[in-house]
Amino acid sequence: MKKYFPYLILISALLITCSGSFFSIYGLGKLFGGHQLGATIIAFSFEFGNIITAASLKYYWKFLPNILK
Repeated sequence: MKKYFPYLILISALLITCSGSFFSIYGLGKLFGGHQLGATIIAFSFEFGNIITAASLKYYWKFLPNILK
């Protein structure tokens, strides 16, 4: 179990992130029904940026100055 635990955490995090992103993108697409494609593209870009920002912060956290933390 100890060997597989990090993979279970990874799968869990990916499922939570993907389902949250899906409903956010889907909801914005429905909210802006007349411009559904444009709203979906913008929402996807925001969600992708959130994931990249979170990953970058995790990777560079120990290198950031205290003022940015």
